[in-house]
Amino acid sequence: MGFFGIVRTENGVGVTNPCQIKYIRYYEQLVKRQFLGLTESEISSTPGVPDVPLVERKLNKVRLAACKDLAFRPASVALYKCGRRIFHSKETGKGPFVSKEQDKEFLDFWCEKTVSGDVKVEFLDEVKGETLFSFWFHVTFVSGNSQRVPRKEIDGAHKDKHKAKVGEDFSAHLVFDPDHRVFLSAEVPLSL
Repeated sequence: MGFFGIVRTENGVGVTNPCQIKYIRYYEQLVKRQFLGLTESEISSTPGVPDVPLVERKLNKVRLAACKDLAFRPASVALYKCGRRIFHSKETGKGPFVSKEQDKEFLDFWCEKTVSGDVKVEFLDEVKGETLFSFWFHVTFVSGNSQRVPRKEIDGAHKDKHKAKVGEDFSAHLVFDPDHRVFLSAEVPLSL
């Protein structure tokens, strides 16, 4: 990360947003080929930087946990790919829905949207017309049928000044359809 800061910025402080850090970790996984399940000896005997297989998944819902300040709760969620909005819950009428499990309250946004590659998730305040918080993820790096994104990895919620609004345990959860995982192509380069 230090190298990235020196090369990409004038002041050497280039990696400040949680999503930037996440993508550096993705790159680290690529270099180590952890996402392919290779052993240490296989990793060390494989020269160069590998490509990323392009995976398509169906995102069933986005769930928020432990959002304590009602005024800070988003009214809708939007998904973006290549700068273009591909889903907005307000347009579908799919959320937010409040649900409870084991005395914990969640805010659910049903998406049922097929996604691949880099995806940005934005949580919106429709009254003020602004983004409350957001994060990026790359579909290929989602293991299993869900991915938890803790507060410290969510842009706009990660700073301590927001902890009082969202809570220390605040997180987002991406819930995918277990039956929809398609490899679209053998390999494509990861764009950082």
